[in-house]
This record gives sequence, structure tokens and C-alpha cells, in this order.
Amino acid sequence: MKFRVLLIILFLLSSLKMTSQPIFKVVESERNYINESVDKSEHQKYYRIKFANDTSSISYPINFPNGDFDTLKAIKELLLLEGDIRLCSFPITNYNSRRSQIYLGDCKDYSIQVEALFIINQLILKNPFNYSSYPILMDRSTKKESSISGSIIKKAFKAYKEWYRKINKIGIDRSESEEMMPLYGSQIKWY
Repeated sequence: MKFRVLLIILFLLSSLKMTSQPIFKVVESERNYINESVDKSEHQKYYRIKFANDTSSISYPINFPNGDFDTLKAIKELLLLEGDIRLCSFPITNYNSRRSQIYLGDCKDYSIQVEALFIINQLILKNPFNYSSYPILMDRSTKKESSISGSIIKKAFKAYKEWYRKINKIGIDRSESEEMMPLYGSQIKWY
């Protein structure tokens, strides 16, 4: 009898472990160069966020699984990447093919923490690149931009966390209105 109880406890513990598996992981990745004038000889390390069980090569935008995908858990996990200033392997570029906007600013790279917010947009929006064409955050009042670290990104994470608390209460399906966008009401916007 004791052996049977022990087996049941072990089974339950292993089940708990399986449900707490991470959805994403950050892996070192080669830099994707779009502009050939970039010096490829630099010895900078680059990273990207991918699904924990993904073994495929680099693809962007991310293709999310259909069906049983826990979007709220994924958002929560991505928000934990706040403060990760490792450089993303993807270049700063316009990810909205319908927009002719060209970025001529100083930001050349963006961090994993900005990529995490950029992925959240892809998780929740039907047309995420209409909301965030470039992985650059901007302060509305000062017009300053940030793509790696600093107060602008901290404010963005604060807004996304506040937004997450709201959608966690009301449900993600009810969060698709303009007033429920992650940066709504903040001084920060996507470039």
C-alpha cells in the first residue's frame, strides 16, 4: 500500500514539473545581416528568443502554435526578460511591409528585453507590425528613442505589466480594443 501511495505521489510531482515547463528560451544565434555594409568581423554575441522545444533555423515573425497555447503564460514569461540587455540577432528594420517609413536614427541594435515586448505584440495582435513596425521604443514628449536599455524601456515594461494585470483579470479575448493596448495611456510608444 505504501508503495502505491509513493508511486502516486511521484506521478503527481512529475505532472507538476511537466506543466511548469518554460515556453521560451534565449539562445545564442548568429547575426542576421540585411545591410551588407555592416562590419561582420566584430566579435559581438547575439541572441534570440525562441520556443523552448524549437530546433528549427531562424524565422521571423514567430509562428505561434494553433490550438492549446497559453497566451497569458507566454506573456508572463516574456515579461520576466525585463533587464536582459543581450543583443538580439535580428536587425532593426521595418517589419511592416505595408509601411514605407524609414528609420534614420542612431539605434543599430536592440536587446532581448525589447524583443520580448515585440513578441508580446505578435502574440496578442492580428496585425502586430501596424502597432510596432520597428523594435524601437520612443518617449512621446522628449522624442528620445531606446532599443537596448534605460528609462524608456523601464516605463514600457511598467506599462506592459500593468496591462498584463488587467488582461489577466478580464481575459485576453476582451483586450483587443484600442484602450487595452499595452502602451495605452503611457508616455511611451513604438517607433
